[in-house]
Amino acid sequence: MADAASIFRGIAKDAREGLVLKPLLHSYLFDAEWAGDFSIEFKKGSDRRVPDGWFHPSEHPRWPERRLYYYMTQPEAMIGENFAYMSTLSVTMGKAMHGFIESCLQHLGLLLTTDELRDLGFDVNPKDGEPSVSRPDTNSRGHMDGILKVHLPRWPTAPYHHFEFKTSNNMKLGKIKDLDLDAFIEKWPDYYAQAQEYLRMTGLQVSVVLFLGMGFPWEIREFHIPANPQYQADTANKYRSVMAHAEKGIVPQPCCSPRSAEAKDCPARAVCPVGLA
Repeated sequence: MADAASIFRGIAKDAREGLVLKPLLHSYLFDAEWAGDFSIEFKKGSDRRVPDGWFHPSEHPRWPERRLYYYMTQPEAMIGENFAYMSTLSVTMGKAMHGFIESCLQHLGLLLTTDELRDLGFDVNPKDGEPSVSRPDTNSRGHMDGILKVHLPRWPTAPYHHFEFKTSNNMKLGKIKDLDLDAFIEKWPDYYAQAQEYLRMTGLQVSVVLFLGMGFPWEIREFHIPANPQYQADTANKYRSVMAHAEKGIVPQPCCSPRSAEAKDCPARAVCPVGLA
């Protein structure tokens, strides 16, 4: 087990390299400053969002136009993912750790409070106090993990940043270094798309994504995702194209072949002729 000196050397090294949340959390957890007793609430991992026709950053940015069209026009016909026992348990425990880390960040004063969020114009979920945002012009709606108020050396004039918390297994995290944007995009393209959507919808410059490895040695990785205007514009234009197709009742061109793996797994396979073939 590492001694206190080596732990603090690691914390100092992380800070010198431009990390923010990781060294603060390491120091906070090492000092055991949190309250002796506290509780967290979280939903079971099998809970699914009921399809509502809105485009959500956590799910839809990388969907092709045809699938988005059926989702927007016939959301009740979409087929959701079936959670197996292991997936359900993993997601549930991830939500529990999300509640714990969020409590730590709140205690450190790094997350905007409900009042601060409202002062900045954010809608706040009454159930968990987390911010939500919507953009009717692109039929977009999302629910964020939080807004950070920390200083990032590369963006000294930006007072606030979008925050997302993710969990993974330690083997995956152990192969990726902090702040490695290229590795992040290659490994988690859906998370990159999610971050860009929230940045587009909020106008913020940076998304701070914190990963926690589930289980010993509880690896932590921190990534800073800068706004990519072209990526954001491409997604927004795709959504507007789908909205225009929906208004005219014109189905976009097929995005996969009949009897392909994509067609068999597509959430719109119950209504798309390609999926029915």
